[in-house]
Amino acid sequence: MVFEAEVGPLPWRLDFGNEQGMFAAINTAVSGPNSASRLLVPHAVDTYPISAWGDCGHNLLLGVPMIPSCAPGYGGSGFDAVAAGTYDVVFTRVAEALVANGFGAQNAMARIGWEFNGWWFPWSAKGMASKFVRAFRRIVKVLRKTIPGLPTMWNPTRGDMGAGNLGSFFPGAEYVTCAALDVYDTEWRRATVVEPLEFEHALTQPYGLAWLEDLARIEGVEAGLGEWGLFRVGQTDTATQRGGGDDPTFVNDMVVWIKSHATGPCILWDDQGSFSVNPNSLAALKAAIAKEAAKAG
Repeated sequence: MVFEAEVGPLPWRLDFGNEQGMFAAINTAVSGPNSASRLLVPHAVDTYPISAWGDCGHNLLLGVPMIPSCAPGYGGSGFDAVAAGTYDVVFTRVAEALVANGFGAQNAMARIGWEFNGWWFPWSAKGMASKFVRAFRRIVKVLRKTIPGLPTMWNPTRGDMGAGNLGSFFPGAEYVTCAALDVYDTEWRRATVVEPLEFEHALTQPYGLAWLEDLARIEGVEAGLGEWGLFRVGQTDTATQRGGGDDPTFVNDMVVWIKSHATGPCILWDDQGSFSVNPNSLAALKAAIAKEAAKAG
């Protein structure tokens, strides 16, 4: 990959299942409490992009959508349907595709319902902690029937997004291998915070990195990052969200945090070439990775 050629080898690959493709076998035009399960067609479940990563030689962190983006799945009824087993065949096919492409508990992790505390995915769970937990647990059970011990990631985005107490959304260590946050040098629903306070804010804000450390320690799970990186200035340039631009200080602070506190995967996201257009941040990242590689060697 072009980015990896710049910064050096990275152990993980991140990709996402597409909820429209995964759940395409469900005919939502037919109503009734049991119609969705009757109309599931197992062989029609689209498990791309798993096949694209077969024999890649890297670990795969696979984003697993929780519910489809259309009725009968969206919202609370969707979580209820997942918990009741309506979509078990979908998650079974995902696990089978992982196995068929050389992935198992030793080199894959399921990132289930990522960024659920936001408002932009069908599995947005604001005010529905108990429903989310039941659905999450069901998905884990189904995946692990095919892949015993498959690691899983529980992954809100950082900050108070108004979803409620994030601790109440935690399904328990039996179902979660790694608790993670998504951390970028940008803010949601508030004015941007710039250096030297930017990383400190990400660390100490409600549901920030310090909170993640405490949660992982108390629950006895790994701490990681589902995504971390930069947002380019102007990429989301609104009154309440603005990318930090070329920010080597943020990069260095994040690398220090990862080395000191992370025990699970930390996925570097080069969002729309955000590092390539920020040369000072890219240089800081390359230097940090090279330093760690020298230590390991």
